[in-house]
Amino acid sequence: MTELATHAAFLTNREGEICITLADAAFVQSDTIVVDPKTHQVFAVFHEAGYLLGSISDTMAKTFAATDHVLLSAERGDGTIFELTAPLRTSEWLEALSVNDQNIDFPGKKTGSGRGGYRPCSPSAKGAAA
Repeated sequence: MTELATHAAFLTNREGEICITLADAAFVQSDTIVVDPKTHQVFAVFHEAGYLLGSISDTMAKTFAATDHVLLSAERGDGTIFELTAPLRTSEWLEALSVNDQNIDFPGKKTGSGRGGYRPCSPSAKGAAA
């Protein structure tokens, strides 16, 4: 079994957007979030490597399939909240890429990167952890 990179909770906020709260604030800077629709495992592409964040339920997988971005949030050491948006991709997206100048250590596949903007991920978000 693959070890988790950090503790992550998967929920939806009041607007219905997917929010991933992370124990390690460094992962908020992930370039892309990748979900495997077959296994429901969620990975963060961060510093040119793929890190397992956890697995999601069937219900949450359907929510993931309906969007192209996720909100990432974590508490910094000083108690402030660090939040960014990251693009959401599927494992098929990784396999479909044939030419790229960036090698990602993610089960032998290549991926691109993208940065999102700021979107609030309220700690009082509705939804249940998956």
